[in-house]
Amino acid sequence: QYCQVNPSLCFSMEYYNDQVPYISQVSISQGTDFGGDQLSVQFQNFPVITTSHLIDASIQPGNVAASVYLVQSNSFITQIMLTTPRYNLGNANDASVQVEITLLTNPMSIFNFNFLYVHTPAEIVSVFPTQGLASGKQTVLIQTKYFPIPMNIQKCISNQSYCLTVTFGS
Repeated sequence: QYCQVNPSLCFSMEYYNDQVPYISQVSISQGTDFGGDQLSVQFQNFPVITTSHLIDASIQPGNVAASVYLVQSNSFITQIMLTTPRYNLGNANDASVQVEITLLTNPMSIFNFNFLYVHTPAEIVSVFPTQGLASGKQTVLIQTKYFPIPMNIQKCISNQSYCLTVTFGS
């Protein structure tokens, strides 16, 4: 009622959130060059969001998209899961890249952290059968993990005089 009598002595105030959003936790800092690693990323002071479609995540350099899943978002914490894409290391053993997360409702809100892609060596899981006739012509099933498909594979048994070359596509 006082403001109605003396309006010149009254004022109003508006509050705003001046806390800057930041990444408070990243679950892992490295993964395989084959991709598919799941990273949990937590934010503090982040605007509450209702869908992962409001967040964009990419690997820099290259602007390679990472998939995003919203775990939770409330006034205390926002948590997302990122799935890393495959990354070509070339001949390098590893590469440090930057993960860039953008809040699409405010494209100026960009969050970054480093991630290390590590070369994953090929691994033989099983060989069947493990022996055969000396005359050859034995079909052998070799099960592998993390095996890039080259045009030719050469396998030498004991020494170079017993080599087998397999060419894909022939």
